[in-house]
Parts: sequence; C-alpha cells; structure tokens
Amino acid sequence: MSKLHPGNSDAKYPMQPPHHVPTEVCENIIDMFYSRFVSETRGDIVTLHSCSLVCKAWRVRSQRMLFYKVQLYDATALQRFSAVLNFGPHLRAYVREVILTGYYLQTTASILVLFPALFAGRLPNLWRVVVAHLPETVGWYPKPSDPPKSKSLPYIPLHPRFSTFLSTFTTVTTLVIHDATFRSFSEFARTLHGLPNLEVLLCDSVRWITPGGAHPGADFTMVKPGWEVGKSVLPPFAPNLEMLHLRDMHLYGMERLIWTRGPYLTALEITVPLINIPEQPAEVRGIDLSACLGLQRLHFRFRPSFSQKAYYSIVKGMLQSWNLKHASRLQFATDDGHKFTREGFANVLRTASLFVDTWIQRDSPSNNSEKRPHFDCRLTVRIDDLEVWRDWWWECLKRSFPTWVKLGRLTMEFESLTFK
Repeated sequence: MSKLHPGNSDAKYPMQPPHHVPTEVCENIIDMFYSRFVSETRGDIVTLHSCSLVCKAWRVRSQRMLFYKVQLYDATALQRFSAVLNFGPHLRAYVREVILTGYYLQTTASILVLFPALFAGRLPNLWRVVVAHLPETVGWYPKPSDPPKSKSLPYIPLHPRFSTFLSTFTTVTTLVIHDATFRSFSEFARTLHGLPNLEVLLCDSVRWITPGGAHPGADFTMVKPGWEVGKSVLPPFAPNLEMLHLRDMHLYGMERLIWTRGPYLTALEITVPLINIPEQPAEVRGIDLSACLGLQRLHFRFRPSFSQKAYYSIVKGMLQSWNLKHASRLQFATDDGHKFTREGFANVLRTASLFVDTWIQRDSPSNNSEKRPHFDCRLTVRIDDLEVWRDWWWECLKRSFPTWVKLGRLTMEFESLTFK
C-alpha cells in the first residue's frame, strides 16, 4: 500500500520521496566559493565555514576549500591559524594560497615579518603568496574591534634574517605584492631571492624609500650581468623567475627586474603609462628588451592617459628592441576598463597600430630582405564589452591592424559582459 500524507487519512495521493542531491553536485557548488579578489575572499570564508558544519558529507570538501586560500590580517589571526594547524595537522596539506593583508603590514606589528618564522616547514603545498597592504582610506575591508598596539611606518619592517626564513618555502612559485613600500630596492630584491623556486612575480604599486643598494646577481651597476658572463649558467638572483607582471612601478625597478632576468624571461606584462601619476620626462621612455632573447609573450595594458603622445615611445621603443627568437604573442588590453569609453579604447588601438603594423612588417616573409630567421608573432587584443558590440569591435580591429589581418595573425579575445 502506498504511503499516505500524515494527518489526512482520506488523502488519495501518495507521499513524494524526498529529493536527494548527489554529494558530487554539492561538492561542485562548494568549489565555486573561490575568488581571486581579496574583497570577495572574506565572504567566501564565512560561507565555507558554515558549509563545513552542515553535515559530515560536506565537511571534508568544505574544509579543503576553506583552507585552500587563507586570508590573514593581523597577529591574532596569525596565531589562531597556527593553533588550528596544530590541532588538525591534516589541514596543513590543504593550504595552497595565503593572503597577508589588512591595515598593519606597514607597522611595527606587521604580520609579513612573523609569517615565515611561524609557518616555516608547516605548509607543504603552498604555491602562492599575496602581500596586499590596505591604506586607511579603504572602506570595504572591516577593521578589527581591538586593533593591535603598533606604530605606523612608511615601509614594511623586514629584519635581516627574513629572507632566510623565506627560503624554507620551497614550493612557492608565485608572489603577488600590492601597494607595499620597502626600505630599499635591495631589501625588495632580497625578498624575491628568498623564495628559491619563484617563477611568477606580480607587482602592483610597489615602492621603496631608497633606490640604492644591490643584491648578489642583481647589481645594475655591473658592465655585464651574471647571465651574460656565463650564458650556460642560471643567474644567481631569483634563478627560476621567468614571468613578470608589473603595474604602477617606477622605471628604476622595472629596468632592474627585467635586466637581471635577461634571456630567462619568457613573459612580461606591463602597464602604460608605467605609473599612475604624472611621470618625469626621464621616465617617459621604453625599456630595452634586447637582452630578453627568450621572451615569448609581451602584454601591454593601456590606461586612458596613454592617449598623450609622450607615452607612445614607451611601447614603440620596447617593440623595436624586442628580438624575436621564438613563436611569440603580443597582447593589448585595457588596465582600467571601466575608465575607458568604447571610442576611447578604439582610438588607443588606432594610435598603437601606427607603429605596430610597421614593426611587424620587418619580419613578414615578403619584407625580410636581411634573410633573418622568421618567427611567427601573433597579436591578440582583449575586449571586455557587451555581446552586441562583438562584431563592431572585430571590424574596428581589422581596420586598425590591416597588416596583421593580411598575415593571418590577428586574434580578438572577447569577454562578454552582462548588465548589472
């Protein structure tokens, strides 16, 4: 006999079996609580903590995601996280990314100084570290009710043995530094060199109080860098670093980072203008890429101020010094897309085409009179816009870069936006 609804003996309709959502589906939903933005990660952490308490079936997956990306903002959070790892040693293997953020990185209570000493050898799968200092003017990140007693500093206070503690993090391959100031460029260099297997470096608004100083293998005053003296030997400075993403950084630092990598640099992403403030005339020039013989991807992100003719020479000079030795990709995109009008970015692309089309003609098969080795270089333009404008943008690109179209090397990477 089929089951009847309780409390209604006259009911003729059988009870529907309860809906069961497979655990695999729930786990896929839990996996969606991941964001690369610091502002969203805090909310994801709260949600994942709640999911881990729902039932046993959800606990393992929720914990994996909860500890995959850990966000620490003060010494109290640092100590609490350390205690959790002591209580549950299995959680150490879950940690893949650590974000050190908050308002106190540039104070005497900086957690960046404490982190390497406290967690050396305890995070076997950590591959990405983010250092994101937040100025007091930031309103979206909550402030602790009981702020630490500390003295504000104009830089991150790193002790002499900081890089030694960093050297124990042999699994870290990516370092992101946002809005941070170091005492000197040499201290910044020692921080990078402290991570022995660092491959990718992203710097956004990184500064230093004094530009002087040097680091073994990163001495810009040398006539020839270490990699040029012995080309078959890896340079002593950050020997595995091969990808640089540089935004809002003075020319001084950009040149030294690129120079020290030489032929070992494979990818470079740079914002033009180089810094988001009025630059000195001496800084409105390109960076010499002639030593970057292994460079395979050069990515320019343009700001609206690129429309000033003084900045054209930055891109033009870098392209002219780039010696293509491999199949390569040149990429254009906006840096602050929301600050561009549609026609504004189209004008930037038209301006860039004046020297980009001329540059590629030197390596086209029909114009290679010097019989240099020919390498395929493709141009990709990233567009973020509404779907209805896709065809308009493609026609705009074809008109702006006719030589690239003729060679069959133009690609549009279109990211469709939605109304909010």
